[in-house]
Amino acid sequence: MKVDQIHEMVRGANPVPNLDVFEPIEMPFLPDRERSGEMSRKQIDVETPGPRKPRVRRGLAIGAAAAALVIIVGVVAFVFVGDDGTDVAGSGEVETGPITSFEDIAGTTYERQGLGGPDFIYFFEDGTWHYSSNPDLVVDRPIAIFETRFEGTTVFVNEIKGGTCAGTDAIYEIHLLENGNLQFVEIEDTCALRSSFFSVELAPVP
Repeated sequence: MKVDQIHEMVRGANPVPNLDVFEPIEMPFLPDRERSGEMSRKQIDVETPGPRKPRVRRGLAIGAAAAALVIIVGVVAFVFVGDDGTDVAGSGEVETGPITSFEDIAGTTYERQGLGGPDFIYFFEDGTWHYSSNPDLVVDRPIAIFETRFEGTTVFVNEIKGGTCAGTDAIYEIHLLENGNLQFVEIEDTCALRSSFFSVELAPVP
């Protein structure tokens, strides 16, 4: 078979001998890469979750609970102490003002405030006082000893040992203050040194 015959057979077998007879077809592709990038960003923006909102309700609940607790504590304090600082519900606190016995202050060492010292006084329930400049010796080895007796809120004092006022009597009231200190209120005392000693407060030793 000749070459010309083979070429003729191939051309006859081609169903589209000339592509120019067809009109161009537009393909539904995206026009450029920029639009594709915008779609990707929009998709990411939609799928990315936003920031979580604070839990306001939980914070309000905690604040309300704290406020309620403060109110409860205030009510309890008022019931047990009272608005004037005195014991109103048997809480064990001592009422302030002039004392009529040493029952509530016995067994306690008090330190004199102000200049001088140190000076300590220890009160016994029977009305005896011990004085010392050393808190460790005031109970067993005092420098001075006082005996007293009550008539209502009036305290009659007799210094029976030590000091420059021994053998002289004095009359006082002893007031328990709101801060827990004692204040001697002089009614009569002929010993100026003792009067000056009791002119300041006595604070309980922790």
